Order: sequence, then C-alpha cells, then structure tokens
Amino acid sequence: MLMFPGAGQAAAPIKGEATFSAGGGFARLVLKFSEDVGTEVTTAGSIIVIRFERPVDISVDRVSDAVPDYVGSARRDPDGSAIRLSLARRVTVNTMTAGERLYVDFLPDSWSGPAPALPVDVVRELAERARVAERELRQQRALAEAKKRAPIRVRASVQPTFVRFVFEMPDGVGVSSVLNEQKLKLLFSKALVFDLADAKVAAPPNVASITQKVEAEATAVEIAMVGDVDVHSFREEKNYVIDIAFQPAEKPALPQVADASRAPALAAETRMAAVPNAPRVTEPPESERTAVQPQAPNQSGESQPPKQETAARQVDNDINQDRAQKMPPPLPAPAPKEAAVEAAEAPTKMPAAETDLPAKTPLVAGASELPSKAAASAPPSAAPVPEVKPEPAQANVKVNRDSDGVRLVFSFPTATPAALFRRADTLWLIFDSGKPIDLEPIRGRGGPAIADIGVVPLEKGEAVRIRLSRPQLPSLSGEDLPDGTNWTLAFGDAVQAPSQPLLAIRNIAEPSFANVTVPIPKTGRLHRFVDPDAGDTLFVVTAMPPARGFIRPQDFVEVSLLESIHGVAVHPNSDDVTAEIASDKVVLGKPGGLTTSEALAKGLVFVIVNPIPGQEERNSDHLLEGAVAIRCNNLPTLSYKLDRLLGDPDRFKAMQANSQRMGHPNAAKEIVEQLIQ
Repeated sequence: MLMFPGAGQAAAPIKGEATFSAGGGFARLVLKFSEDVGTEVTTAGSIIVIRFERPVDISVDRVSDAVPDYVGSARRDPDGSAIRLSLARRVTVNTMTAGERLYVDFLPDSWSGPAPALPVDVVRELAERARVAERELRQQRALAEAKKRAPIRVRASVQPTFVRFVFEMPDGVGVSSVLNEQKLKLLFSKALVFDLADAKVAAPPNVASITQKVEAEATAVEIAMVGDVDVHSFREEKNYVIDIAFQPAEKPALPQVADASRAPALAAETRMAAVPNAPRVTEPPESERTAVQPQAPNQSGESQPPKQETAARQVDNDINQDRAQKMPPPLPAPAPKEAAVEAAEAPTKMPAAETDLPAKTPLVAGASELPSKAAASAPPSAAPVPEVKPEPAQANVKVNRDSDGVRLVFSFPTATPAALFRRADTLWLIFDSGKPIDLEPIRGRGGPAIADIGVVPLEKGEAVRIRLSRPQLPSLSGEDLPDGTNWTLAFGDAVQAPSQPLLAIRNIAEPSFANVTVPIPKTGRLHRFVDPDAGDTLFVVTAMPPARGFIRPQDFVEVSLLESIHGVAVHPNSDDVTAEIASDKVVLGKPGGLTTSEALAKGLVFVIVNPIPGQEERNSDHLLEGAVAIRCNNLPTLSYKLDRLLGDPDRFKAMQANSQRMGHPNAAKEIVEQLIQ
C-alpha cells in the first residue's frame, strides 16, 4: 500500500479571535479571522449557533464571562465547524459581515430604532478596499482591451553617439516623462501595449532594462539606466522620441611592436642601404671600438649574428643620432691592453650578406660605427621637425552637458559684443572678435544635439554656424567680467534664459527720410553678412549683455527684421537701404524710404509715376493689386489720369478705404500688447 503524506487529512483550521463587549444598550460579539470565512448564524430557542464553511481555531472560553447578562455559556465544536452560545435573556440577533470580521449584535426587547452600525474605522477600511478593488478591476479590463489590439512597435535607430527610440502613439494619447536618478519613466494616458523587441536589442550598454506595465487606465514604460546618462525627450508630430546618449566604445589600441623585434631587419636595411653621395663618416679610433665590443668573435672566424637586445639599442641610437650630433662627443675610455690585442687579432671575415659593403664595415654586434653610418644613410624625414605651436585662439570654448541640455561657453579676454539669430534650421552666432575661434571642444563633446558647426570669417568678426540634429530652443546669456566677457549659448527643450524684447519704432518726423529705429544700448559693430546658404546679404548689429532680441519677425516695405535671440538682424529689401548705429540705437532707412508704409497708415491714395525696376516695381504691383493706387508710365497722360480719379468721388473713397485696410498705423502698440500677453 502506498501512503501519500497529507492525503485525506483535513485542512488546517483558520486562526481567529473573539471579543464580546456591552455598551449603548446592547452587546456585540466580534469574530475576527485571519482569512475570509463564510458564516451562517441561526437561532434555536435560547441557543445561537454560528456555523463556518471551514474549520476555525478560535477560543470562546471567556465570552460568557465578559457579558454574563446576555450569554450564559459558550463553546466551540470539536471539529471547529461551529460556535454555540446559550442566551441568558431574550434578545434579537442582528449580524453583519465586514471582510474577515463577523459582527453579532444582541439587542434586548426594549431596543427600538435601527440596528447599530459598523464602527467608523471599519467603514473607512471597507471603502478603501472597494476603491482598490475597483481600480484593479478597471486595470484588468483595460489590459484585456489593450491585449486585443495589435502591439505598437517601438522603432529604434542607433546613431554614432546616441540611440533614438520612437514611440508611435494613437490619436488622443498624451504622454509625460519623469527622470529620477537613474530611471526614465514615460506615462501614457491610455492603456497601450508596446512591442519593445527592437528597443531592447538596440539599447546601448548604459541602459539596464526597458519594461512596461499597465497602471489603471494608463501605461508606464520604465527605462533603467547605468551611471550618468544624457537623455532628451521631445514630441514630434504623433511620435514621442527619446534620445539616450552613450559613450562609443574606443577601439583597442594596436600593441606596439617592440623595437627589438624589428631590430635585425632595421639593422640589415641600414647595412644594405646605398647612399650615392653620402658624406663619409669618420671611423672611431681602435681603442673606442674595442671598448664598446661586448664579446670576441667565435672561434670559427665567422661573425656573430646580432642579438635582438643589441640591435634594438643600435636602432635606438640610429633614431637619436641627429639629436646627439649637436652634443660634444664623450672622451673615449682607455681600453685595457689585453682587449686591444684581442681586437687586433680578431678575424674580420664578412658574412655573405655584406659582401657589397667596404671591407672595413664593422659588425653590428661589436662595432660602434653603425650609428654614424645609419645616420648618414637615413632619409631626410628622420630628422626631427621643430614643433610649431599654433597661435592660441582668442576665445576659450567650453562645453557643459546635463539633463537640461547642452551649454557652450565662449570666454573672451576683452569686452566682446555678440549677436544670435536663426534662419531656417541654422543658428548664426556673431562675435566682434578678430581672431579665429577654436571649435574642436564643441565637435568633441557637443554630443548628438549638434549636427554640424563651423566658422565663417567676417571682415571684423567671426560668424559661428550651428546646425542642430533635432528641434531645440536656444538661449543666450552674457556676463561682463573685469577681464573680459563670457557668452553662454544653451540648447534644450525649454528656453533656459529668456531674452528681453526689442521694439522697432517708425519715425516720420522727416518725410524725406522716414526710418525705423531700434533702441538697444551698448551696441557693437555693424556686420555686412552674406549668408552662404541663402546667398543674400544681411545687416547684423551686435551688442553687449544682457540678451535682447526680436521675439517674432517684423516686415516693413524696405526692410525685414529677423527673429533674433540677441542683437539685430536685418534683411534689406532694397539695395539703397542704410543702417547706422549709435551707442544706444540702430537706425534703418533710405532717402524717401518707408514712404509706402506711412502713406498706408494714413489711408492715402497713391499715384505711381515711372517706378524704378526692382523693389519699387514690386511695391507698385502690390499697391495696384490692393486697389489703392493708379500708375502712370507716360508723363503727358498724368493730368488726364488725375482728373479721372478726382472726378470719381466713389472710386476715390473706395481707394481710401482700401488704403486704410492695408495700413497698420498702430503696429507698435499691437506688438507691445502681444508681448505683454
């Protein structure tokens, strides 16, 4: 017979405790169990029976002693399936179940009104349990719905210095990211299931794990990282992009070949090299050759092949021979008489490989003449080239990277004005610096945010061109120091140092020279800058800190003010537009310039006579299309056209209305109001 342990044995009873108390005109028995147990309470005369679905281990010996006015005795069945109470008086029994608790209330005959309620703390606990259960139920339903949909693939691409993860999100899904210590958490507003296979395969070494889980009706993706990691996240149309930078693995350095291993070949090449017009090297005296000879030739009369250690020393001497030529030669040490005699009697038979050399060529192993011959036969490139130190750049460039983005710090030893503006996907940083700027620190440590950087020299300054690999918000801050100026250019997902706004003021006090004035203190130089990408010419005015620029572009008839972070960048729409700078302002205009803008602001009607080809013709076409002007290309017909215009009051009023509609007399006020908002 086979016996299995535990087979046929009853389940272990559930632990519990009983408390019996009286108060408020009734008695209450509370049974608390370690697990949820089904119960049933019945009354048979003066006996109350509480049955359990599973055996319980609970002590009721002291229940009758606690409230003797209500219960005379109490006992538990031997199998733990029930508790029996003997009543001492006539009562009404009311039961309530609250989780793992059973409340049995004994109400006397004199009780009136509703039954007693559960304790407040128990009700609060039950409500919290209900909320948790409801939340888990919603989470289970959301997860089930998410599993029914196809998983959303997370695309990954490996770049030289970072890995990009692209989360494709359905419509109406919001996302937020939180970076705490070494963990990036992405929280999506709906329950989604992502396919992270590609992301896990392409993850760089500094990413420990990528996991996802459904939290209530949202989805969380957690990326655990190792060490200090540069992370950038941004929204791109319907995608959410995460860039995680990593340090590319350095290629293992090739082991250097020991000089000793190449010494025999180098020595042989030195011996076999024939230099036709090589200067003759003076042969050292016999005593010196003998003094440096380590050993005598063998008894067979043939030369000893050079050892690797000896040849290595000889080759090292070859390389450094030129450096030793300028040093005074050391005095030869006197050789012992016996050594000189042995050197004189030693056989001098040359090996077969050296038959083309003169008979007096000494052996590698025992001669000191080889360094001189090697130096004479060495190519000219062997001579040391004097190191030419480049002229130090005027600006000291530093790169700082943190979780907020990248900061480029340009330090100048003198007060240096600057300007920063954007054109398309290119940032232009102009400095009033006459010396070149070394950008190698930025290329080496700029990271993946900077796609390309270069310098365009100006007549009296330097223009730094920066292209970003992805959209980022630039900001510029300056600091005047006693020994120079520091400019900090920062890139990030948010503007780190907002610029103060500049205001363009139209001046019509002198009709013959209407102009635009931009108040900006501490101006620098005016640079006539030719954009190599667009091919047009710009006027760029630099200034000292703090950063001030135009938040949005402003267009006039003759000039256009570009959006700038600091300084003034002007695109002239006419060849004769001039720019003048003072210590506190920039004045833009031309003789008779901006007349069109001022006339439109006043609602005047135009009569255009023989416009100059180019910008004036284009302005003429614009006014004719707006029905605010007439054009006369033939001067004798001018009076006729004026008479017809003035003789038609309705047409003239309509043209005046069109002129007022096209004009912007309150442009400055509207700009200020928008800036305040």
